Amino acid sequence: MVIALATLALASGWLAARAPRVAAAPRARCATFRGRRLLRAHSLSVIARAKGEQREYAYICVPPGGPVHLAGWAFDETISGQASVNVLGSAGSWVVIRFASQLDFHGGEEVAKMCNARNGRCYRFFHAFTYGGEEFQEASAEQPVLAAVLANGFGALLLAETLKGTTYVRHTSSGGSAQVLDSAPEASIPPSSLTLTGHEASWIDAGTVRRARI
Repeated sequence: MVIALATLALASGWLAARAPRVAAAPRARCATFRGRRLLRAHSLSVIARAKGEQREYAYICVPPGGPVHLAGWAFDETISGQASVNVLGSAGSWVVIRFASQLDFHGGEEVAKMCNARNGRCYRFFHAFTYGGEEFQEASAEQPVLAAVLANGFGALLLAETLKGTTYVRHTSSGGSAQVLDSAPEASIPPSSLTLTGHEASWIDAGTVRRARI
């Protein structure tokens, strides 16, 4: 399984190195930019565009006349249409986007980014490899799972991430720096207990409400 992890890691690095340098999004305005609207809100739009079955691009902008920015893309090296992009949450002009890619027929990777539609700036806060089949159960257990994520309008995140039976509550600032606020056995911190209102965060750990200002 260690060999499988190393192989996927090398594959991911190799694919990232050979990924085309995508030019900035066409000089279009938000209201007229064509594509599949993943999110349409007063202060934010997220638009997906597919390139065949191999690549899915995500663009962000502020309607109606804001410039369009490329937020990232998911890819599929198996050419089976398994690349996907979806929105996990948003606040103000900030949006959380998940990119799911397929490296080969045995697995892929997930990347999550926080992006600002006003200027196109993004930071990555989550990455994990994904596997298919019972033979990769051990390798899957070594990968984190994003159990919950909440955003505020200042570009900060509150998230719950599980790994090897432990849940970690993390805070990520608008600059991308991360801090662990709490950790406990998985059953002690329900992901659904996380709340974020402005800068005030809270969650439940073993029946006790914990709070932090982020």
